[in-house]
Amino acid sequence: MIRGTAILTAIIICSPYSQSVQAATGIPSLTDAAGRYTITNASDIRFHVDQVGGGGIKGSFGSFSGSFNLKAGDLSHSMVNFELKPQSVSTGQTRVDAFLRSSAVFDSDNYEKITFRSNRIEQTGPDSAHVTGTLTAKGHSAPESFDVRLTS
Repeated sequence: MIRGTAILTAIIICSPYSQSVQAATGIPSLTDAAGRYTITNASDIRFHVDQVGGGGIKGSFGSFSGSFNLKAGDLSHSMVNFELKPQSVSTGQTRVDAFLRSSAVFDSDNYEKITFRSNRIEQTGPDSAHVTGTLTAKGHSAPESFDVRLTS
C-alpha cells in the first residue's frame, strides 16, 4: 500500500446511476449532488505520487468499477465502494508500468484487484468530505482515509 511521504490522488469522474444531478453554475454542494452513482468505463481514475526531490509518477488505471451513494442531509449514511485492476495501470513508461505491476508494488500476477469499502463519511464543508474505510491490496486489508472534494 502507498503510505508515508507518498501522496496518492485519485480523480474519479462519475456518471449518474439512478438520479440525475441538475447542472448548475459553479460547484454544487454535496446536498445538491445527492443520489446514487456508478463508476463506469466512461469515468477516469488517475493518480500522482510525489517524490522527495521532484519528479514523481503520474498515471491512470484503465479497468475499474464501483458505486457511491450520497444521502441528502445525512452524509454519514452515504457509502463509497470501488474496485480496480492493478494490471491496467499505465504511466506511459513501459519500465515504470512493469515495476508497478511487479511483486514490489501491486503484484498484479497474483492479486487481480484492489478494493475500497467505506464505513464512515463525514462532511467537512459544503462540497467536501472525509471518507474512512477499508482498503484491500495484495491480500491485506487496512483502514484508510482520504479527503474528497466535489468538482464540476
